Amino acid sequence: MASLRLLLVGPREAIGRAETIGVALGRFDANGEGILDKPSATALHAGVLFVSSEGADSLDAPASECIREVWNEHGAAVGKGDNLRTYLRK
Repeated sequence: MASLRLLLVGPREAIGRAETIGVALGRFDANGEGILDKPSATALHAGVLFVSSEGADSLDAPASECIREVWNEHGAAVGKGDNLRTYLRK
């Protein structure tokens, strides 16, 4: 999972230096202002990222938009031909 961390961590215009998955889970502030005591109203339900092999999962939720954006931008470089769902399930 080191490559996933490299993919999803780092400076980004929209979320500063927060980790993208952490923002979707409601662990980190979307403005890069640190760890949240309580998840935002826009976070994934129960702070869980469910990834299915057949679609209809948390990646379709609005809270996962930031994850999809980063994947669209950098997935080809780290995904070795996999789509986002396959990559996250490995």
